[in-house]
Amino acid sequence: MTTMERQVALFVLFNLIQNTVTVGFLPAKCSTEKDVITCLNQTYITPQSFPSTMVELRLTHSAIINIQSGFLQALTRVAPNLRAIIISSSDITYMHACSFSTASNLSQILVKDSSIQEIVQNAFSDLKSVQKIEFINVRIKEISKLAFHGVQGVELFKMDKLTVTNMSYASFAELDEVRVLQLTNSYIQLMESQAIVNLKSVSSIQITGNTFKSTLCGFNILQPGLDFTNNNLTCNTNMTATLSSAGNNRCLWNVKDMCPELKDTGIVKHSYDCQTITLDEGIRPVSQDEIFDIENSEDPNNCGISNLCTFRTSFFWIIYSVLISFVA
Repeated sequence: MTTMERQVALFVLFNLIQNTVTVGFLPAKCSTEKDVITCLNQTYITPQSFPSTMVELRLTHSAIINIQSGFLQALTRVAPNLRAIIISSSDITYMHACSFSTASNLSQILVKDSSIQEIVQNAFSDLKSVQKIEFINVRIKEISKLAFHGVQGVELFKMDKLTVTNMSYASFAELDEVRVLQLTNSYIQLMESQAIVNLKSVSSIQITGNTFKSTLCGFNILQPGLDFTNNNLTCNTNMTATLSSAGNNRCLWNVKDMCPELKDTGIVKHSYDCQTITLDEGIRPVSQDEIFDIENSEDPNNCGISNLCTFRTSFFWIIYSVLISFVA
């Protein structure tokens, strides 16, 4: 082999090593195109597995048991240029406390055509400066209280075509500097009293085209900037009767229950410190073995990530051997 051929071969190998370090080893059933990562059939998402150049992550056709605490924080540490997360056609059991918290300057968080068992308390707490948060055509069993506590600086917070079994008290609390908050074309089985409380500065609230099977209480605090039109209601003689008298809302069901006395919204506080990632009580945390798909092994030197460690080690040993042969 001539000197020129050796130099060309070494150049190719060094570029291969550099690209491997930059791109990283993606999880199984993930692919990349122009810094957009698409993953199929995932069970757990390991932020550390993604390349630093990633700008968009798409998760689809997956059954994810638990989006763990610190998920978004870890992703943005690994990939500081991340701008969008899109989850579609997937089943999620828990969006855990602090899973989508504290990161900032994303363009979009989109969940569509999916189902969620529970958006846990404080799941989105302290999320800042996101252009769009969207839940489109999603079935949700429970939106827990304080699930979206302290979301700040969002241009559009859109919830369209949802089916929600229970929207808890104060699930949207302390929203700050949100330009548009939309709940449209959705079916809400139970909306607890004052699901939206302590708004600091929401320019526009649009609640249109929905069906509420429960009576609506506490909406008097939402009058400034509220567009409440074309909804189907369960009406009582209190607040919902007033709401149904305008805006083309319709009373499909009538009950005699009165609205309960309004709660003291001043006691709504942030119950978790998402900077330290405190796990929720009552929900089984995901173990490291589950997150990283670590295989049990009696060999203490086994690095554990199924097939990945062996592949990575063998790969670099092959490159090292080839380089040595050229130098020799």
